[in-house]
Amino acid sequence: MHEITALEIGLLVRELKGSVEFSRIRKFYDLGSGAFKIAFYKNGETHLVYIKLLRTINITSFSEPADEATQFAMAVRKRIENSVVDTIEQENHDRIIKFNLDKGKRTIILEMYGKGNMFLIDSEGTIEACYRTNIHAAHQIKVGTKYEYPKSSSEDPLAIDRKAAERIASGIGTGKSLIAETAKILNVGPMYLEDIITRAGLDPRAASISEKQRQNIAEQILVFGRRIATETPRIYYNSDGAAADFAACSIAKYESMKSKNFATMSSLLDELYLHERSSVPDTAKEGRLKELKLNIEKQEQLLSQLSADTAEYAKYGKRILEKMNIINALCAYLKENKRATLDDVKSEFPELEVKELDLKNKTVKITLQQ
Repeated sequence: MHEITALEIGLLVRELKGSVEFSRIRKFYDLGSGAFKIAFYKNGETHLVYIKLLRTINITSFSEPADEATQFAMAVRKRIENSVVDTIEQENHDRIIKFNLDKGKRTIILEMYGKGNMFLIDSEGTIEACYRTNIHAAHQIKVGTKYEYPKSSSEDPLAIDRKAAERIASGIGTGKSLIAETAKILNVGPMYLEDIITRAGLDPRAASISEKQRQNIAEQILVFGRRIATETPRIYYNSDGAAADFAACSIAKYESMKSKNFATMSSLLDELYLHERSSVPDTAKEGRLKELKLNIEKQEQLLSQLSADTAEYAKYGKRILEKMNIINALCAYLKENKRATLDDVKSEFPELEVKELDLKNKTVKITLQQ
């Protein structure tokens, strides 16, 4: 399975804009092993975004339990919770994603290359929190230093017209392999570059090409842009049914394999990594996952009983399930903040009408409007 490419990141950023931009960050979770989860609240709905460095950033409905907050998670939480996301952007058509917060006050940066990293920087570009430290050879990476974006001169793979395709093709075939030269100009990932060059009838390892062959590559680059715009993302499967790879469009070398198409890249990646997320081997996490499943079963049983009683009770049960994400967030908040007051809870969860709070007896009363 290939690491996520700049092309796929561009598609994902486009898809996430509607759910993420102008939303408030409700909670940030460090799930361990380079995985994170952010809860965004917008127009009365909570949107969960799952992040796995080098692999994915996608909308998800699955909410795995998180361990105790790490130092990194706490450093990020105290600075960004309740912040408004102004924009989500891809930096210079590269494998970098930016969440711009509170009119430039802070920025969350995801590096989806190398070992992968996450940063929180202030308005001056100074690092306030970072997931990994000292991983760049060029300069030291740690809290208090300036964040530097890598230099890139790549073409926008999502805005390829004939002029751009000819410009890209004109810069290749001068002594190095076609795939290496093209990668410097069109940052879409080796799989897509190989597909473009192969469809043009050339060997990706070839060093020099004729003008006619260069024109063939330009044509296939143009066709590639059209395929990205019109085809749907898909997962390719081995003969045993296991996922072999995924792509934003059809890939010639995989044409004999079974595939499944998806409406969006986000939904594709959510399904692709869902099994991995729900099968965490850690014993403590397994216990918490069982507890979560048990709670869900209890809620489903409650809904069934209420439905059997009266249609009115069924409406209440449905309302509870609709708000389950935020109710679970409230329970988690109270576990972490054992001295919270009623005013604290009302401030943290304005979307819930909290009426009473009794920490001694571990009860909280909320009103759900029809």
